[in-house]
Parts: sequence; C-alpha cells; structure tokens
Amino acid sequence: MKLLGIAIAFLFVSSVHAETKVVKLGKVHCQDCVATLKEKVCTGTDYQTCEVKLINKKKEIGELKLVTKGDAKIDMTKVSKIVEDEGYTIKK
Repeated sequence: MKLLGIAIAFLFVSSVHAETKVVKLGKVHCQDCVATLKEKVCTGTDYQTCEVKLINKKKEIGELKLVTKGDAKIDMTKVSKIVEDEGYTIKK
C-alpha cells in the first residue's frame, strides 16, 4: 500500500511542469534599468523565478528569466507590455 502511495505521488509531481522563458532585452544599460525591470515585472507575480540581469552594458543588452510555479503559463503579451511601457524592448 505504501508503494502505491509513493507511485501515485510521483506521478502527480512529475505531471506538473513549470514553464521557463529566457528573453533578451534591449536598451538595458545599467543596474537602475535592471532594478526598474525587476520591480515592474517581478513584483506581485507568481513566478518561482524572476531574474533580470545586465548582459552587455556597451550594447545595452539585458536578460529576463521567468519560471512559473506548477503548470502555470507565462503571458508574454503582458510581460512584453510591461517591458515596453518602461521604455525597454524585447529582442527577437
């Protein structure tokens, strides 16, 4: 019986898949840009991971990494709007 419970728990846990997105950002040239984006994109969200970092100061390139909790999906339309409203771009 114990083995059946463990097997069912394993199936449940393995069926939940977090979504991960890593996107390059344009016009990010300093740590203030990183802080602004992190505040606007990450605050009040349900992401397991929400990281913003400066990749290349000279080329003004940043990176945004989002990982959802459970089987939630990332709404890239919403994320793009937040990023663009702050004056940054998502590089394709």
